[in-house]
Amino acid sequence: MLEIFTIILTLILVSKYIEVRTNISFVLIILPLAYFVNYLFDLSILKDNFQEILYVMLPIMLIPDILGLSSDELKKNELNIFFLAVVAVVLSIVMAVGFTYYIDYFHNMPWSYLILLFTPLMATDVVSVDAIFSKFTLPSNLKILAEGESLFNDITAMVIFFFIAIPLSNGADITPVSLVALTFKTVLFSSILGFLFGYLGYISFTMAKESISEFISVYLMAALAFLVADKLELSAILSVVISILYFKYLFNKNGHYKKRRFVAHLFHLDVANIDSQKIMRAYKKEYQYLGFFANAVIFISIASVIDLQLLWSYKNEILYVFVITTIIRYIVLFIFTTYKKLPISWANILTLAGMKGGLALIMIISLSDNFAYKEMFMAIILGVIILSIFFYTFSLMGYLYFRKEI
Repeated sequence: MLEIFTIILTLILVSKYIEVRTNISFVLIILPLAYFVNYLFDLSILKDNFQEILYVMLPIMLIPDILGLSSDELKKNELNIFFLAVVAVVLSIVMAVGFTYYIDYFHNMPWSYLILLFTPLMATDVVSVDAIFSKFTLPSNLKILAEGESLFNDITAMVIFFFIAIPLSNGADITPVSLVALTFKTVLFSSILGFLFGYLGYISFTMAKESISEFISVYLMAALAFLVADKLELSAILSVVISILYFKYLFNKNGHYKKRRFVAHLFHLDVANIDSQKIMRAYKKEYQYLGFFANAVIFISIASVIDLQLLWSYKNEILYVFVITTIIRYIVLFIFTTYKKLPISWANILTLAGMKGGLALIMIISLSDNFAYKEMFMAIILGVIILSIFFYTFSLMGYLYFRKEI
């Protein structure tokens, strides 16, 4: 394990050296480097435990992104983010499945299986988007739309995949009424868990007498929210997002004025005055560093499962799915920006900000090994992830570089 940890740290360090000197996105560097290192060292432990690694790293990766979101900006753009993260996802899945089923591209594949294929590809990678946007000066509303969409469309995609697509593919009879009831129940109980662990995390934070305990409280809160929701077959990501947002709300509401110890919290007694905003600012870098490390581990793990021979055997399917999802994404975003009277350039940027990440693989890996198309779906999803990382990232960076007036 020490050898694996050393290799991971070395890959991250070398990738950062190259990024700083070439201004090429970190993701574009670490993925091919990690793939090459797989030929020199035995990194099979990453491949064998790929799903577990993703589950461990996901809550860690989400924390800095959610804490970095502006509550005021979220409220101001809540309807737009709802459209992009919910309506646009559903509309894109319907269009992709409907068109593919109509032209019969996959030769009589049931439409319920097509939902399994296209749904994971509607979840975009918030870390990749944020890494690219940080290199450019862009309108704050554009950034919040991209970051909010990337964060919340993960929830929509996972709810559709696990609670609609999988039951349908197994022959379950889902009526519109049962669908609404299931969605409502999933969102409600996942949110309740999020509020519960957000509150407990805040209490743990205020009980802490030194900084390391405060720091760990936030991560423990997110990990428990994810773990319990996953065990109860609810939306783990939604629970994590709600827990962190609620923690942040309590922190902003009470942190400016007072910090309570546990007994004082119960009896509503003010024990110590403190500017807690200074505490959170002090942790900002640490949260970002851990989030960056988690994201790097995910991409190194993705490199360990790449099988070029398998990807090549499904090259036509990969290319078709990549092209059709890109076109549909642009159509939906073009409609959105036109209706909102936003610049067309925003549709271009948001389309290219649709990089895919490890979450799409989590969904496909969770399918039963008895599922007939699992190997093909794995190859297609992995191929589209790689294409989106390289094609979207290079295209987006070039577009933003030459369109400085944005």
